[in-house]
Amino acid sequence: MNCSNSTVGERIRLVQLALYIPIFVFGTIFNALAMWIFCCKLKKWTETRVYMTNLVISDCSLLFTIPFRLYSFHEKLGTELCTTVKIIYYLSMYMSISIITLIAIDRYVAIKYPMKVITLRSPLKAAIISGLIWIIHTAIRIQQQLQTTEDSSATCFAVRDPPHFLRPVYYAIFGYLIPFIITSFCTVEIIRTLKKKENTSSQEERSTKKVIRIVTANLLVFIICFLPLHVGNIIKFIIGYMNISCVVYDSINLSVQLARIFADSNCCLDAICYYFVAKEFWEVSSLLSKFRSPKNQTQETQTL
Repeated sequence: MNCSNSTVGERIRLVQLALYIPIFVFGTIFNALAMWIFCCKLKKWTETRVYMTNLVISDCSLLFTIPFRLYSFHEKLGTELCTTVKIIYYLSMYMSISIITLIAIDRYVAIKYPMKVITLRSPLKAAIISGLIWIIHTAIRIQQQLQTTEDSSATCFAVRDPPHFLRPVYYAIFGYLIPFIITSFCTVEIIRTLKKKENTSSQEERSTKKVIRIVTANLLVFIICFLPLHVGNIIKFIIGYMNISCVVYDSINLSVQLARIFADSNCCLDAICYYFVAKEFWEVSSLLSKFRSPKNQTQETQTL
């Protein structure tokens, strides 16, 4: 496949410029505010605060790459800088997916197993798990980057993978599909558990419905942001082995680039969705207090 349409390429760059600038501006503001709250305003470290802080770090790392990526659309980056930007970018994206999955698991454990919450959850355990995920993703990203052949005539993110290199398949399955299944399972179980709860007042009923809307919205954001990109990458990978017209290829490539922008916009949505709803979620988790011991209840009903 050797399609090079300068008109389509220019169109993609204009769309990227128009959308990435507001993503960078608002993402920087939202995540800076979230980081200030997590690091300066909150007194007690909880599991949620640990995961949310890691999520903000990964989102800030992705935001850091946007100016370099915008610059690379017009000018070539040096080899070392290009490699560094790509490692940080892909590491940040899949760390965000992993941390969102960990938050879903943490919510599931808190709601589904309230009597075991003391032994299953702690800020230290959350920090250790987050650290291990960072190490694993970093090692994988560096190892795969070493297997990538750079094209000196192409822009930074226009890479040439070795023949039959299944990078899109690998990331679609292990980077997105498995976390998506886990997040979906946890969300469904949380909703089922809360719906089974017998509310003793109209306020409890409203609070339960609020949490159901929250976890449903979080799952929808997870799908909308990341599913189109991974489906598009798989399609682009498959058509690389097919004899199709450049018009079709350019259309698919444009769709993938737009899907990537949707995925990157998640760095703005994370700061909104996972901070401003966290307090409500943990307050509503106390609705299961009649199933808990007093010690467990005190531990679980703390906000962030």
